[in-house]
Amino acid sequence: MTQQITAIFQKYNNFSDAYKDAYGFRPSREVVEEFVRLENDAERDAYMEGLYEMINQNIAREEADQAVAIETFEKNLQTLMVQNNQTRQQVIAEMLQDTAAYDLEELEYRCGLPYCYLSRT
Repeated sequence: MTQQITAIFQKYNNFSDAYKDAYGFRPSREVVEEFVRLENDAERDAYMEGLYEMINQNIAREEADQAVAIETFEKNLQTLMVQNNQTRQQVIAEMLQDTAAYDLEELEYRCGLPYCYLSRT
């Protein structure tokens, strides 16, 4: 009995986590009830596959958005370096000050850059 409850709890956790990754928030009670009411494991697996596909689409979209953000950021950075006759680090320091960003991670977030992008370049 305990193993059955553990298996059910694990399925719920997997479903809830996948739903959150797909939609950005945890499923409502109604959505959980709909998932539980599915007839069999094959239907639940198909539902989960749909969520995984959505997660993969979200990841691909995020990567594409970040690629555009990097290209835009680097173009603007190069322009400012030439215009102000400054190094990369000097321009980034000014950006931090001008945007009132707390640190590089916040600047990355505001510019749509991947996490740790500025500290790796």
